[in-house]
Amino acid sequence: MTKAAAQCRYPFLLLHGLFGFSEHSIGPWKFSYFRQVVPFLEQAGNSVFTLAVHPVHTIEFRARQVRAFIEQHPLLSQTRINLIGHSMGGLDGRYLASRLDPEKRIASLSTLATPHHGSLLADLFMQIPVLKRILSSHLPAIPNLSEKECLAFNQSIMDRDDVLYQSFSAHCGFIRACPILWPFWLILKLARGANDGQVTEQSAHWGECLGSLPGDHFELIGLHLGANIFKPLDHLQAIAQITHSLAQKGL
Repeated sequence: MTKAAAQCRYPFLLLHGLFGFSEHSIGPWKFSYFRQVVPFLEQAGNSVFTLAVHPVHTIEFRARQVRAFIEQHPLLSQTRINLIGHSMGGLDGRYLASRLDPEKRIASLSTLATPHHGSLLADLFMQIPVLKRILSSHLPAIPNLSEKECLAFNQSIMDRDDVLYQSFSAHCGFIRACPILWPFWLILKLARGANDGQVTEQSAHWGECLGSLPGDHFELIGLHLGANIFKPLDHLQAIAQITHSLAQKGL
């Protein structure tokens, strides 16, 4: 049984990853990026908000969209905020806190499988000339996620002393991963070690490490594709752990 979330002092803003969205509707059906997370947090008395930023633009561009959303929001513009970012969303949050938050609204940033130290996959894609031109022009997020660019990012985007940074990494076996991730999992496993099919455990560590979740990259947002449907990761347990950590620290 999933442990209930804790009620935290500040509201939550959820930041999606590459190719992400806030919510999609197909006829009467609605699909949220962070599956079940919003009602799970609200049941504990938390205020929770989501937004959709550009799915494939740069970290800076997306972070500026988050900044604009906060500025225009009647509640978030008047309080401190707990950010939760999945994958690239965590990098957007770091840029926002470091460069775009002079009011010091950001209280915490909790990341789920964020490639803080980059993903070798992006480096490999950028080594193919034709693919490099396409990605640079139409998917500028991809170069930003390379190990090379994340090294430069980490040297220039400084953590703030008044923001709590905490992270979850993830790992899984080949069969458990979504079949779409199998070739990426193999590349990362051979070159870098344990990974979730997109990001290595080591790359996902930032700030206080809350643990490594036994699932693939998609399972961290409640999306189960492949063999993992028979024993799905309880992603809400990780969200609960984040809230208890924040509540204990008065956030």
